[in-house]
Amino acid sequence: MLGFPVMPLIPLSDLQDARLDVYRDVKRQGVMRNGRYFIVEGVRTVERLLASRFETESLLLAEERVSHWEGRLPPELPVYVLPTALASQLIGFHLHVGVMACGLRQRTSSLEALLGLPEPPSSFGDGWRAAHRDSGSPRMPNANMRETGAAEDGSPRHPAGGIAVKALPEKMLLVVCPNCDNPENLGAIIRIASAFRADGLLLGDACCDPFSRRVIRVSMGNIFQFAIRESRDLAVDLNRLRQEFGFETMGTVLSEAALPLKTIRRPRRLALLLGNEAEGLTQEWLDLCDQLVTIPMPPDVDSLNVAVAAGIFLHQFSE
Repeated sequence: MLGFPVMPLIPLSDLQDARLDVYRDVKRQGVMRNGRYFIVEGVRTVERLLASRFETESLLLAEERVSHWEGRLPPELPVYVLPTALASQLIGFHLHVGVMACGLRQRTSSLEALLGLPEPPSSFGDGWRAAHRDSGSPRMPNANMRETGAAEDGSPRHPAGGIAVKALPEKMLLVVCPNCDNPENLGAIIRIASAFRADGLLLGDACCDPFSRRVIRVSMGNIFQFAIRESRDLAVDLNRLRQEFGFETMGTVLSEAALPLKTIRRPRRLALLLGNEAEGLTQEWLDLCDQLVTIPMPPDVDSLNVAVAAGIFLHQFSE
């Protein structure tokens, strides 16, 4: 990001200026999640945004931080400058880091996109979902169901006709969070999953916004280099991973009935399900797991924080 010409600055002094609206909404999570933009704060996370595939709409700088960014920003990027006191008044908290950025959301539109495959025909997903719901059960009844979409050589077929699995790497690891509603935990999971080279993150509709300011901050901007899908129907996506793409699903639980982590042999393609702090994985998601795995602990010790547990599981399965 070095070597750009002198950046054009846009000094602002009116907090009602419409160009500041997106920063003014930063604490209104509903507005941000359903809108086009997300907000990033902090030098390192802003740097990672600027270096990523995401489009940066604008920067907001406190006056005393302008010199830090000189020669580091593309000249076409709008850079708004406010006195620190006004900036803090605008966003509702002290802008101690001196920089915020507005990015444009990119939504992963399909499971295929999460896996790095070509997008399916637009009508395919709705048709598959309707047929799946008509079957009356979200769970694969038996092993034969895996074979109903197999090609002659045993490769699972995409129901639309193509052989999907052949295009995938032999080994893949997806992290699945059906209901992670804590931004700090989700941000930490993203950072840990990135560190252990997971291939992507699949989120259920009960999860918090992965592009909220707190999630991005805790992830240290690793979210910008990581494939994430916010699923509209997680049960359907999980069954498609199993039936079409050769994944095994593994639920992480605190239970003596589950297999100890050290005894597990990692499947070639693994979708690892993590629960939330309050209730773990509910029965709806346990029913969709091929295996259950646990980190054995003394009975007098509370369960681990989900992000800590994620680090242990992912370290084990990344080897």
